[in-house]
Amino acid sequence: MKSALFCMMAAGALCATLCSAQFTPVVAKQRTVQDVLDENGKILMHEETLETYLRNSKGATLTQTYSVLDGKTMLESGRLFDFDRHKEYVLDYRRHEAIPHLDLPHKLAPDVMRNANYSLGEETVNGIHCAIGPIYQLMEDGTKRQIGKVWNSRDYGISVRRDSILEPSGSPRIHEVVELYDISFVEPDPNEFDLDKNFSVLEKKSAQACAKPGAPSALSDPIKWDSASSPYFQSRHESISALSLRNHARN
Repeated sequence: MKSALFCMMAAGALCATLCSAQFTPVVAKQRTVQDVLDENGKILMHEETLETYLRNSKGATLTQTYSVLDGKTMLESGRLFDFDRHKEYVLDYRRHEAIPHLDLPHKLAPDVMRNANYSLGEETVNGIHCAIGPIYQLMEDGTKRQIGKVWNSRDYGISVRRDSILEPSGSPRIHEVVELYDISFVEPDPNEFDLDKNFSVLEKKSAQACAKPGAPSALSDPIKWDSASSPYFQSRHESISALSLRNHARN
């Protein structure tokens, strides 16, 4: 009886510890540079996107993308990973709409990067000490192929840089570099994560119905990632990469 009681107490203490574990909050600028390549590696088109990256202490992440219209910088779109709702949302700031995109089965632990194995060395990027690891793309036949490198901070649990060659089926190759800079470890404004206050949450069917005939779907995802390469980084960025690819397709 005492042994069973002790096990129950230990399990409860462990659960409390895990539930109270917090992520290091982050407010940073993010730069995404993409070069569309031809078969010989020549640059066909160059695009640079400036964004804001936010992560609160609960682990929710928000990437906000800006556009310039008539000389004015405007908040246009975003990607929110809300682990309380177990959803990733595509955000349209002009229409104030939030579209469910992916189901999130679980929230990764704050120390997931600290315990990961990295094999490509170490480097300081934008003042943050990083361990370098490979990025793999999961192929249709189940195999994986290295397509780039990622610079992860074990201390803060963030990916500071990713450099990869994306090869979506039926589309040109894209050399993509995603990098955080002007990084501050402070709690972001909680209002930025408040879906009910800022957006109308749409269902997937409603989102598909709003799409123009023949237009690429905002809910499709042409790149499949191998989460073993850097699980937290991939979860944050796979949809950003997919959205950027669709922007190229529209152009």
